[in-house]
Parts: sequence; C-alpha cells; structure tokens
Amino acid sequence: MMKVVTSRKPEQPGFTRRRQDGTVRSCQRSLNVRAEQGKRPVRFLLLRRQAVKMRLFPRKRFKWKEPRVITQIRDSDKAKSARWWRGPVTVCVITALMMLLWHLSRLNPDKNPPSAGVGLGLAFFLGVFVAYVAPWFVRLSPVFVIITDAAVSVVRANTARYVKWADIVSHEISETDSIPVIRLRKRTGDLIELGIAPDVSLDDLTVFLTGVGVFEADR
Repeated sequence: MMKVVTSRKPEQPGFTRRRQDGTVRSCQRSLNVRAEQGKRPVRFLLLRRQAVKMRLFPRKRFKWKEPRVITQIRDSDKAKSARWWRGPVTVCVITALMMLLWHLSRLNPDKNPPSAGVGLGLAFFLGVFVAYVAPWFVRLSPVFVIITDAAVSVVRANTARYVKWADIVSHEISETDSIPVIRLRKRTGDLIELGIAPDVSLDDLTVFLTGVGVFEADR
C-alpha cells in the first residue's frame, strides 16, 4: 500500500511531513537550529553582506579644510624643532648616491653618461630640490581632515596619515588664536592636533567621537 506524502516542501516551517515508515516529522525549525546546521536565512546573509560593506567602505562623517593659521603655526613649530644639519646631510647623501649611479653607468659600454662636472651638478641640484624645494611646496599645500566611522585621515599634498579610533583614547577641544582646535591623544601618548573649520559643528563632532569610544579628556 502506497504511503501518501504531503505536497508541501519540507524546508518550509509550520507543518509536518509523513515519512514512508509511517512516522511523522515536524519541519518547524528555528533560525538558531538552521544557523547551527550551516543553513543561513536570506535575511542573515543580506545583513552580513551589509556589515562587510560597511567595514570596507566606512561612512564619511566630517570633512574640512584646516584653517591656514593653524597649519602655519604647526609648520613653524616643526621648523624650529628640526635639526639644522638635516638639510645639508640630505643634500650630501643624495649627491653621493647619484654620483655612485653615474660611476656605475660608466662601466657599461652601451651607456653614454655626461661628464663628471655635469653629473655632479645634476646630483647636487637633485639633493637641494629634495631637501629644500620639495618641503617648501608641501608647506604651501592645504591640510584636509577626513573623519569616518573607522578612523581619522589627515591629507596634505601627496602624503596622508591614517589613525584608527581604536588607537585613540581621548580628545580635547580648545582654541588657538580664536580658532577651535581638537587634540587627539593616541594610546602611545602622542598628540594629533588639528584645526577645525568654522562650518563644522563642535557639538556634532563631540557626540560622534563619544559614540566611537573617544571620550573627552579629563582636565
């Protein structure tokens, strides 16, 4: 005698299925059981994909151009604390390396390097450009601050600094020359000082930093 099996699909919850041996098996399964068996529901997969997308592409919360006054103050302090011999040493090292390359090129018969005087002049000019001219162009470039859900980025010319919120323990907002300045303290003790543009809401910025775990420092 043939056993009659219901026409409903066994994976749909809320009904029973009769086996050929006459026993009845319930097909009601919770999401936890399905998860343990490796059968993730569609909604779970969509949420997981959305979470991965958020990690790969953090949402941009704030972006501003640092006030020029704060940038100039920082550049001036950095220039005062720099070693006086750093520029001349950079010029000498680059000149020596370029002359070494010039000497090696003379060993190749297929190469036709310039004379020693021309090579030395070009090497010295390159050293001066790297040590003095290139930093001068960088100082003329503005500083842009980008704050996302994952980190804070400081971009200037062809350089960028990226610091995650997990590496920052506290923040403090004060004023320098009537311009708001935020100071972020890293776990290593280093400070990141950034000028805040006038169109940025300090209250919204403080609320966001508190939400990512960067609380206000104790004064």
